[in-house]
Amino acid sequence: MEDCLEMTLPNISALMSYLETNKNLSCFAIPNMYNLTSEITSGLLGHLKNNLTELTMSVADLQGQDMLVISRCWKLKKLALHDAVHLTEAGLIHLAKLAYLEEFQITFVDELAIDTALRNFLIERQKNNCCPLRKLGIDTCYLLTDEGMDDVLSFCPKLWVLHLSDCDKITGEFIDQWIAKCPFMESITLRYCSLKLSEDDMKRHKENKKITINLDYDLHCNKIKKAEPLQMSDDDNGL
Repeated sequence: MEDCLEMTLPNISALMSYLETNKNLSCFAIPNMYNLTSEITSGLLGHLKNNLTELTMSVADLQGQDMLVISRCWKLKKLALHDAVHLTEAGLIHLAKLAYLEEFQITFVDELAIDTALRNFLIERQKNNCCPLRKLGIDTCYLLTDEGMDDVLSFCPKLWVLHLSDCDKITGEFIDQWIAKCPFMESITLRYCSLKLSEDDMKRHKENKKITINLDYDLHCNKIKKAEPLQMSDDDNGL
């Protein structure tokens, strides 16, 4: 349902009826539906909460407390929240109840202090004895800094993949520290960030034989085009 921008109430009702008779679905994606309400979200996910392992959805019209509905999908291993403009730290704490979550992606977080919120989210996951986070993707987050990301990675040492896209305050200067903090790291991607690396460091990172480091930039280290939505896929070692 990736091309569906706004569904009519009859279509939403039909979808809910379909889900009610197909409760065994394990993967559900509605990344571009922008008229979701708390009631609709609860109705859609309520039928799937005991089987869903992968969820991608737009949360543009949802508030932080609505994350409680998502947290009831207790088997989730992969979660992607698109257009998370109203996401709150309290909402993330609700999601920290997802004990099996391994892959987490957030896009369009432009008001939340995401580094502090993610740090507390990861601390709460440790308290809840959740499985380690393996893949983390953050797209279009203008408040995330190198130092903040460094702090976040202190609480997910078993991370395999880090994908940062369109984060203006990420310079790439902490890449070596991030690798040191995450000894299982396999891939780091910085796409359309404000890279401030020397040519020697650029070359060194690109030639790294142990870890795949993808750096998308132009000669002036400016963004060269609008970042595309990240995909929850293993095809390119990214989210």
